[in-house]
Amino acid sequence: MRDRFVEFLPLVLALGLVAVWFGIQPPIGLPFLPSKQDPTQPAVSVVPSATSTPALTLSRAAAIQSLCDPKEPQFLGTLASLKARLGNIMGSPIDCERAVNSQGDTEQQTTTGLAYYRRKLNIAAFTTGWDHWALNGSNLLRWGGPQVEPPEDATAVP
Repeated sequence: MRDRFVEFLPLVLALGLVAVWFGIQPPIGLPFLPSKQDPTQPAVSVVPSATSTPALTLSRAAAIQSLCDPKEPQFLGTLASLKARLGNIMGSPIDCERAVNSQGDTEQQTTTGLAYYRRKLNIAAFTTGWDHWALNGSNLLRWGGPQVEPPEDATAVP
């Protein structure tokens, strides 16, 4: 009988560890594994990274929005850098930058068009509806058309 127990011990231990990993109480009491009913053990919560990413990007957008006074809107962050490069083309802000989706993209209305930030590409851009400019790192790009993101043939502006 003892030999059979020794044969199944690794399986019991593995099932216990899997149960703990998924937060399930093991079917038998194993004193060396933490239990949900054991108040002396620290609580462990596993948060998948896929659910934490939108919260992080939304908090960035919320932080930018909290810095802007709706009575005196201004360009902040990369949109301010783009405004410094474009000058009067970009006009003045009409409202504060706001999140438009859970991916962290933002937009801001201006007197001459729409300024926006694309988190996936990490670019600040501005459009008048047809003409577009984007700040990609220190490179200023320009293109025309309906594309929101810079196409491969976008022209570099000195």
